[in-house]
Amino acid sequence: MTTKPKITPGDLVYMHKRQEKGLGVVIRCIENIEQCIGMNPIEVIQIYKSHGAKDWRKRDLYRQRIFAQSNDPDLAFDFYVYNIAFEDSIKVSFVEVQWFKAPSTFNVEGIISTRGWFPICWIDKY
Repeated sequence: MTTKPKITPGDLVYMHKRQEKGLGVVIRCIENIEQCIGMNPIEVIQIYKSHGAKDWRKRDLYRQRIFAQSNDPDLAFDFYVYNIAFEDSIKVSFVEVQWFKAPSTFNVEGIISTRGWFPICWIDKY
């Protein structure tokens, strides 16, 4: 079994599961989101999910507290997006990518951002 090469700032990358793979450069890498949010990421998601659907206010207050204590609220927000929407496994490693050619998205009419945070498992090096 081969392992993926480590991704570091300055690497040219693409999103391997997209029809249009894109082309971007890595700006920053975060090996473990705990550095950003100041808590164990698995516990953060478990606490968030422990609030039932009817307790949406408590869930939202908890999420807002995590954002407020984070040293990078944008990354903390994306951590929630990728771990609540895509529940296959908890994603703790992220890369910030500046896209020269954006990968295809599932949202046909959305605004395409040229820079953003993505789970490192979604990214490959050229």
